[in-house]
Amino acid sequence: MKLLLLDANVIIKAHKLGIWELLIEKAEIIVPSIIARDEALFYSTEEGQIPTSINLPLLIEINKIKEATATPEELDYIQGKFDREFVQHIHAGEREALALLLVGRPPGYYFCSGDAKAIQAAAMLRLGEQIISMEKAIKSLGLEKKLDFWFSEDFCKKQLDIGNKNFIQGRGLAKR
Repeated sequence: MKLLLLDANVIIKAHKLGIWELLIEKAEIIVPSIIARDEALFYSTEEGQIPTSINLPLLIEINKIKEATATPEELDYIQGKFDREFVQHIHAGEREALALLLVGRPPGYYFCSGDAKAIQAAAMLRLGEQIISMEKAIKSLGLEKKLDFWFSEDFCKKQLDIGNKNFIQGRGLAKR
């Protein structure tokens, strides 16, 4: 069983590809509270509402997925690690996911995102080992789908490399 902490873009893409329900059957999914309550509220014009299958508050309520919440201090700590220009490119839900990974809550989870700056930020926080591409995550669960480049393993590795270089060169990090 994979332990996955998911970003909104991965949830919405899995839904659009028709693999979301399989994903939550095959993996233990945790969603940061900001993503669950705000960022992943994908409105379907076809259904005229948020599709029931990705209604995250409902899925949390019926224990199909879990929710994790970072404290305000943990969120402030993450925000303070980066300079103003870099941090403005990391969505609040991604900052919450990074804060949760940094404090080890929940333990053993991988953060899955297709967002370049979130992946780079993880590397800059020395959390690169806890990042997984959507491609690798679904393959590890026996699923395969054609994905956009930003969900690929190559994209993920490239962003981790950029984040590691940023860390070494001090780019995007708050001045100490």
